[in-house]
Amino acid sequence: MKVLFRDKIRKKTSFFMGIPVFYFFILAIATIYFSSCTKINDFKIGEDFIESQTDLKIIDTFSVDISTILLDSMQTTGSGLALVGNYKDNVFGSMNCMSYFEVAYPSFPDIEDRAIFDSAVFVLDYSGYYFGDTTKLFTISIHQLEEEITLDDNGYLYNVSKFDYSPKALGSRTFFPTPYSKEDTIVYIPVNEFGENIFNLVKDNNVVISSDDLFDDYIKGFVITSDNPGNNAILGFTADASNLLLKIYYHDDKETHDKNDEEEISITMGETSRGSYQFNHIDYDFTGTYLEKFDQYNEKFGSTELGNKAYLQGLIGLMPRIQFPTLQGIFLNERWKILKAELVIEPVKNSYDHIDLPADLYLYSTDVENSLGSALKDGSNTAISSTLVTDDLYNEDTRYTFDITSYIINELSDSYVNYKNSFLIGLQSGKISTTVDRLLIDTKRTSKKLRLYYLSY
Repeated sequence: MKVLFRDKIRKKTSFFMGIPVFYFFILAIATIYFSSCTKINDFKIGEDFIESQTDLKIIDTFSVDISTILLDSMQTTGSGLALVGNYKDNVFGSMNCMSYFEVAYPSFPDIEDRAIFDSAVFVLDYSGYYFGDTTKLFTISIHQLEEEITLDDNGYLYNVSKFDYSPKALGSRTFFPTPYSKEDTIVYIPVNEFGENIFNLVKDNNVVISSDDLFDDYIKGFVITSDNPGNNAILGFTADASNLLLKIYYHDDKETHDKNDEEEISITMGETSRGSYQFNHIDYDFTGTYLEKFDQYNEKFGSTELGNKAYLQGLIGLMPRIQFPTLQGIFLNERWKILKAELVIEPVKNSYDHIDLPADLYLYSTDVENSLGSALKDGSNTAISSTLVTDDLYNEDTRYTFDITSYIINELSDSYVNYKNSFLIGLQSGKISTTVDRLLIDTKRTSKKLRLYYLSY
C-alpha cells in the first residue's frame, strides 16, 4: 500500500482541529517519524514510552470505480431561468436549448379609435448566466405555440418535454451577447406584425380578448429558440413576469406627438395559481464522441469504455457514479478506527481551457436503477460538497476533495461493505437542471483516490 507523507498545510490544519487531544498527540509524534521514514511499519506510536501496537495509517490504494450515467429526465418547470442557444464540441457532442412559456391574461386598456400602432417587442433580461463563446454573433428567435402547454400528471415538465410550435418565427434578433454586462442587460426581439394584430384585437374590443380562457386559447404560448448553427453559446434569461414579456407600443393620432405621448400594452409571462408553465427543453447529439454509446436513459458505462474519463453535465443529466469495490478487504485482519476519509478527483488537463469548471460539486444517493436521490449529508447534517481548488501556476494540482468520513464510517459500521453501494457526483441541486455546466473527470489511477486516515490496533 502507498503511504502519503505530503499534503497541503491547510488540509493538515483542518484535519487537526477535529481530532481529540489524545489523537493530536499521536499525530504530532507521527509527523516527526514521517519526516525521516517512508514505511508505515517503521513506526509504532509511543513505543519508547508504553507497550503499544497502535499505528496511524494513511493510505490511498483503494480501488475507486467511476462510471457515467445518463438520467432519464430533469425537472425544469418554473426554474426562473430561460436557457436558449446551442453549443458543440468533440468531447460532449452538441446540444440545443429552448425555453417554453405561456403568458398571463392582462388588463387591457381602452384604446381610442384614432390610436395608431407603433411597434412591438419581446423583452428578455439577461440573468447573468452563460456557457460557451459569447464573442460571436448570436441569433435568437421566438415562435408561437400550436398546442397548449400541459403539465404531466405529477405537475411538472422536464428537459425532454416539448410542444408543437409554428416553424415561422414571429421575430428574430442577431446581436453580440453581453450577459455579464451591468448596463446593457436587455435583449429586444421585434415582433411588429404579431404585435399589431394583438393591438387591433384590443382596439376593436374583439371577443378573443374578453376572457382568460378565450385569450389562452388564442395565444397558447411561446418558445424562444436559437437554431442558427453559427451560435456556439447558451444564454440565460430571467424568466418571470417582470423580466419576460411582450410590449406593444401605440399613440393617439394627434397632429403632433412625441415619445411622451406613447402608450403601451404589457403581456407578461404567465404565473398563475396553477403553477408556472415555463420550462426548458434540451436536445443533444453524442454522435462522434465516446458518449454515443448511450442509447437509453439510466444506462451506465465504466470509465474504460469512455476513454478513461467520466462525464458530468447539468441539464443533459450526465453524472459520474462512484463505487469502492475493495474497501472491505483492508480491514479483514486488524481492528481500526477511521479518523478521516477523503475522495479526491481531478479534471482532465486542458479540458477547461475555454469552459469554466463548476465552483462546487455535491454528492447524491442513487439506487440500482441509477436514479438521482437526495444529497448525502455529513455527521452535522450538512450536504457533502467540495469547492474547486485550482493550480493556476503549474496546472498540476487542480482538484476537488470531498470529506466522506461519515459515508465511509456508515458503510463499515456493520463490518460489511456491499461493493454495489454507490453515490453520484453532481452540481448543486439548484444548478443541476438550470445550467449546462460540465466537468470531464480524469479516471487514471493517480487522478482519483480514496484517501483514508485511520488507527489500527
